[in-house]
Amino acid sequence: MRSRLGVLVIVFIACVRTSPQPPSTPTAPVPQVVVPEGCLTSQAGAWLHATDPSYRYFGEDDGGTLTLTVTRRFVADAGFSPRRFRHVDAGPETEDAGVPDAGTSDAGLEPEPRSSIRVELQRTAGGFVGQTIAPLTHPSGRTCEAHFPTTVLSCSDGGLLLETQAATALGDECQPPAKPQEVPHLQHQLIRPPDAG
Repeated sequence: MRSRLGVLVIVFIACVRTSPQPPSTPTAPVPQVVVPEGCLTSQAGAWLHATDPSYRYFGEDDGGTLTLTVTRRFVADAGFSPRRFRHVDAGPETEDAGVPDAGTSDAGLEPEPRSSIRVELQRTAGGFVGQTIAPLTHPSGRTCEAHFPTTVLSCSDGGLLLETQAATALGDECQPPAKPQEVPHLQHQLIRPPDAG
């Protein structure tokens, strides 16, 4: 009786051990994000170029990608008012003077243009990186979309410090060269406008 019981226990254990296990699905590792200090917080909202405030940026930030739309607003300074010039006929006996017509003064701010320039940046394991995308006119007259590698160097002191490739070359079909040449980089400090609150 004991031997039968022992055999049954061994058979039961063998059945338990050989029962098929469901395949385990490996969990994908969460990619590590390595960005400068302060860059994990939202960078959405209005920005100005620190040295040329006519360049304005509006940021949309979903936590992974920051998109900055760039516009330029020309601000008249105290010594110059932009005006439209009209060709004025001074009469048949004198030459045309090309005098500004007082009735066409446009001394206010130029309307803010719709932008076709944007900066797209992703928070990645390799930094806060992406590109500035802008239209460029090729010598052939064709308009190309140029891509300038861009990196966020700092998000400290309430500003963004960007580094962008200063120039690019495009072929007749708007393609970049197979072996790009080494070009200088420019740094751009963006700050919050004074009225941003």
